[in-house]
Amino acid sequence: IGFFDEGEYYCMDYDYWLKVISKFKPGFINENLAGFRIHQKSKSELNVIEHFQDELKIAKKYTKSKFLIFLHNLNYLSIILGYNFLRIFRHV
Repeated sequence: IGFFDEGEYYCMDYDYWLKVISKFKPGFINENLAGFRIHQKSKSELNVIEHFQDELKIAKKYTKSKFLIFLHNLNYLSIILGYNFLRIFRHV
């Protein structure tokens, strides 16, 4: 499947995982394997729109389904709402 695309600034891992699932059947592990945090100076926090545009470009590389692209946009909206919600409560 190749390596990470170092030309991808925001979403090289997303591109990689889409490559993986295009070649192999995904499995399920019922454990937390990673964590997530919001840092005020992270790439994704500072450039949410550019991050989303990069994700959308990558998603379109792997699907032509208008429904899946719609779901991607819906997911983006939920992420924006989530980030705004967390920003509000970070300052309370």
